[in-house]
Amino acid sequence: MDVFDIVKLDPVNYYILYSLKELKAIKAKISSKELKEFQDIFQPYEVLYEKEKRSVVEKKIFLKGIDKKDYVSLATYFWPNKETVDGLPYVSYDGKANPEGDLYDKQNLRRLAFITYYQAILYFLSEDEKYLRMIEKNWTYYFFDDITGMNPNMDHAQLIRGVNLGRGIGMIDFTANVSYALYMLNLLKKEKKLSESFLTKLTAWLEKFYHWYQYSRIALEEKYAENNHGIFYDFGLCVLIDFLEKKDEMYPLVIQMIELRMKHQIKKDRMPLELQRTKAKSYALMGIKGIYDFSFISSSYGYNLYTLNEWYDKKADIDIRLVEDLLYRQLVSQEVTFPYEQITPFDVATLLPLLYEKNKWDVNSLKNMIKLKCLMKMDWQYRLLKHL
Repeated sequence: MDVFDIVKLDPVNYYILYSLKELKAIKAKISSKELKEFQDIFQPYEVLYEKEKRSVVEKKIFLKGIDKKDYVSLATYFWPNKETVDGLPYVSYDGKANPEGDLYDKQNLRRLAFITYYQAILYFLSEDEKYLRMIEKNWTYYFFDDITGMNPNMDHAQLIRGVNLGRGIGMIDFTANVSYALYMLNLLKKEKKLSESFLTKLTAWLEKFYHWYQYSRIALEEKYAENNHGIFYDFGLCVLIDFLEKKDEMYPLVIQMIELRMKHQIKKDRMPLELQRTKAKSYALMGIKGIYDFSFISSSYGYNLYTLNEWYDKKADIDIRLVEDLLYRQLVSQEVTFPYEQITPFDVATLLPLLYEKNKWDVNSLKNMIKLKCLMKMDWQYRLLKHL
């Protein structure tokens, strides 16, 4: 089975933000046999988007009034209306993804993020520059090329046929996917592994996207969104700020995360808005993941969300460890019942990032990976974690 097929419904729940120190520690411990096996698993992703014709200008469907270089995706859970002749307007079935979305740009963007993230890890472990070359060629073709490159906006993401041509909610296509790939590119940048020409193009594109992200109507819709959408708006912006070295912008964003997200979305040991969804396990993991991944980056600027009361001048009686611990007891040790709905199959491998995070303050957590019986689907992530 194609590895990406396993993760494409909830890819964000598979990503882990490894530090440079951790990647170097894994490199020192991983055997040549393990590395070869890891490389073999990802060999099918040694692809060039130009050769496969995967770009925004090569989508299967173009809609009137939208620039062909604009990114376009279909609202994930919206389907043709059975009560109308033309199927319009599309109607919602929460948790049930419409495969028609594959005709637009979403899967190519997600796939590129997925490939980039793991090829960057493979480069750090192997030092094989073929991974760098593929990353640079694919990003150039998808984002920067004069003919095939994507315009630096998400104006038409997750549109609803017959209702609108794009929604702020669609930014999640980028913020919960490409942000993780961009984080890895930033590690490569800090290690001076990216070519100057590529870095120049990437930085220029991101500067334009950053401006759109801050000031466009669509982006502002997402900025004030509730549940995981607002959280990942902040996380995506955090990654951009870090990459573009706009350090003065980090503190205001941290305040936004605390005041708009954490104070309103965390109720003691759970996040109620995520638990109301028809995929409550997936969204519960996603919601807290966006917060602790944000904290991972903001901590390097002195803003650790685990230690709010040590540095924040307002009372913030929030401990994200309580949320993580409850999910651990519900989904890993299963000593507590998880009483909410999950209408799609749940892959226990998506618990690995939670175990990795919890291990930072509870060193016994990673030892319990062995309790998860179905990890072989994501064996490569499991093997990396075993070396930490």
